Amino acid sequence: MRLFIAIQFEENILDALTDFQADLKSQGVSGNYTKRENLHITLAFIGDYGNPDEVLDAMEQVDFRSIEISLDGVGSFGELFWVGLADNPQLIGYVKRLRRELAEQGIPFDKKRFSPHITLIRKYSYIVTRKAKAFFMAGADADDVVQEGMIGLLKAVRKYDPSKNASFATFAEICVTSQMISAIRSAERIKNKALNTSVSLNVPESEGTTLENTLQANFADTPEEMLLFKDVTYYILNNGDNVFSDFEMRVINEAIKGYSYDQIAQKLGKTPKSIDNALQRAKKKINDYLRL
Repeated sequence: MRLFIAIQFEENILDALTDFQADLKSQGVSGNYTKRENLHITLAFIGDYGNPDEVLDAMEQVDFRSIEISLDGVGSFGELFWVGLADNPQLIGYVKRLRRELAEQGIPFDKKRFSPHITLIRKYSYIVTRKAKAFFMAGADADDVVQEGMIGLLKAVRKYDPSKNASFATFAEICVTSQMISAIRSAERIKNKALNTSVSLNVPESEGTTLENTLQANFADTPEEMLLFKDVTYYILNNGDNVFSDFEMRVINEAIKGYSYDQIAQKLGKTPKSIDNALQRAKKKINDYLRL
């Protein structure tokens, strides 16, 4: 279970925030706007933790009283557009006591310095929703896959280094893909059953659709299928786990570029049947890798 501790707001603060969101929309600022009921300040991000009652017990050990806050300043970083808070010693003090109690109870949390802000817009959420169309976990709701992607996006925001020669969008793509596939592999190890994937979230009830079914012989029929093949292949290679032969890699590289079987065969001096065999072996290796 993914956990975090946050505070929500009274109606006057919510009104001010949603009014500001409306102003941004009227100025043509696009993105995924945080819903009114989801506006909050995160005090401690815990992540995967199997016992929420322990977290509640820790919270009850720290006295909490209503805190007056003042909105102060706006900014953006990576994909986030946020509103800041004026200095608030009462809030800072509470967060220190809360995190100290979590640490004493042995509850893990992100120890990054507390920087109070309220996220209004996520500009790159389309990356998550696009990839979620290519992945969903066995027995999981589509929203679960999106949640994994958003965690990857949050990691991208926290870890992005503008001095590197990569755009934030490129870095976010890598982080989102890695988070989704890592979660899938973890689920496979825990459940010991095959991954379910689909190229359409319109038919999530079609149980038994595996990655191998999805990556059919003509696997590039849709953009989602091509994205799925590319993402998993790149993830394996970037993890240093090259399970493909040299010939399979040559075929994969040409297939990802969009060439047909006949075109790849002509380019590599092979028969279309040998190209098909290479891709079928590659798809089987991908399935085996995800089930490890």
